[in-house]
Amino acid sequence: MDPKSSKRWKRDENMFIEFLEALFFLLTAIMAVYLVRHYLFTVTVLKTSQKRKVNSNFGNEAYKPTVSVLIPARDEERVIGRILQRMTELTYPKDKLQVIVIDDASQDETGKIAEQVLQSLQLH
Repeated sequence: MDPKSSKRWKRDENMFIEFLEALFFLLTAIMAVYLVRHYLFTVTVLKTSQKRKVNSNFGNEAYKPTVSVLIPARDEERVIGRILQRMTELTYPKDKLQVIVIDDASQDETGKIAEQVLQSLQLH
């Protein structure tokens, strides 16, 4: 290598290092700005959510939504009666409970038994 190309190589190398340093500091500054912005946003959201009163029934013991219990059944004639009987033992209010038996093309008497039991137990 001749001395001129060696000097040019050193100069190019120094310029590249300076460029990388500038890029590093720029990216660090961008990340710092983003961090501050995110912190301020989070604090603002938390403060406004604490001030805002939420009108919901969450935590209200008196509120009980209507619940549907889906019971899929296929060839379950031996157990469907007991399963439906167990549904009457739930402590949930009966007027808020809906029991739906889904008879999946049973080859036995599952659907017929389910209808009879549901009618006799007066489940919806």
